[in-house]
Amino acid sequence: MRTTVQSWPVLDTVKGHLAQRARALAALGGARGLWQALTISLYSRQLQWITVKRLDAPDPALPPDPETECFVVDSLPAFDAVAPEIPPAFRDSVKALEARVARGCVVCLARRPHKDGGGQVVVGYEIAERGIFSALGRRKALGGDVVFSHYAEVLPTYRGQRIHRRLFAARDEYFRQRGGKILCGVVAPHNRASLHALARAGHQVVGTVARVSVLRVVVVWQTPWERITRALQSSLPAPVAPPATAASRAAA
Repeated sequence: MRTTVQSWPVLDTVKGHLAQRARALAALGGARGLWQALTISLYSRQLQWITVKRLDAPDPALPPDPETECFVVDSLPAFDAVAPEIPPAFRDSVKALEARVARGCVVCLARRPHKDGGGQVVVGYEIAERGIFSALGRRKALGGDVVFSHYAEVLPTYRGQRIHRRLFAARDEYFRQRGGKILCGVVAPHNRASLHALARAGHQVVGTVARVSVLRVVVVWQTPWERITRALQSSLPAPVAPPATAASRAAA
């Protein structure tokens, strides 16, 4: 199932009105790029695709990699023990990752021996959280069988070595053992590299989430929560009926 969203007529009217004003200003000023600049600043529509992967089956085995260790950190003491190995080159600082763990997220880390021979260094990480969905500034609680993937990153020097896939496999197994049934996330439609990596890891696009802003103020969300929930629920494994007992067969 793939849930799609149509534009609302009232928003198209607002956009058209703003575009007309911007074109008029551009004609008066004689600046060709003014129309585009004003349109972007006055009106914007953000779109993300919802991706889902079922966790009811184990991931395909990866080739051995004795140098890479992937493990999940789900407590502050465990994070503090590995924090000195996290370099400052990542998007999220050590403090930011620590705050994520304190709020209930789990962080899956990939580390390798340091090239200078001095201990180990974290070369990639992934942040996930159970029981929520988050996109474009909105956040909603869901069932405990849903896992949301916030972000993943591998240092550029180590990309192309299947470290993303090893991070994902370690995360999936962690939540699979704790009752997780589906993993979801969001990705920008133009982010082809992430879409390709997610497809290799077994994810599918099941819907979209969008919001519209006028004058930098969010005026409407174009994707109701009901549609997001329906898109996620459509990916849940079907419940398995308990085996029939002798008593139930006799009653039938």
